[in-house]
Formats: sequence, structure tokens, C-alpha cells
Amino acid sequence: MEMLGVLFPTSKLLEKAEYGEASQTLNLFFRPSTNKAGAVWQYSEVPKTVFEALATAESAGKFYHREIRGKYVGKNLNE
Repeated sequence: MEMLGVLFPTSKLLEKAEYGEASQTLNLFFRPSTNKAGAVWQYSEVPKTVFEALATAESAGKFYHREIRGKYVGKNLNE
């Protein structure tokens, strides 16, 4: 499965994101220094437009809190 990816070098919350177009899954890689402690979370049924908006957001962390968390079903892939 081909994944689209983006890095967030200036984000205090996210390291990177990967998006699977066919499966509409969004994998978010959280920084070890956050309350998610380096976890990888996978969110289901995420439209590509949401991934594209995240990739170009001024603040990836604020976008995550406003547009992804609590709006899409997520699971911790580290558990």
C-alpha cells in the first residue's frame, strides 16, 4: 500500500504523518516528549483533504486538536 507522507520539523506535538489513499487511514507519529510519549496513532475514514490540510497547516498540533482528535476513530498502534 502506497503512503503519502509529511514531516513536521517545527511541531512540538507531531513528528510526521502518513496517509493511505486507498484505505483512507492517517497515521500520526507523536514526539516522545508529548503526553502520547512517541506513540503512533492510526485514524480511520479520514478524507485526503484533511491530510492535505494538515500537511499545509501553520501549526500541525493545533490542526490535530481542532480537526482530527475526537472527530475520527483512532487507535494506538503501539498497544
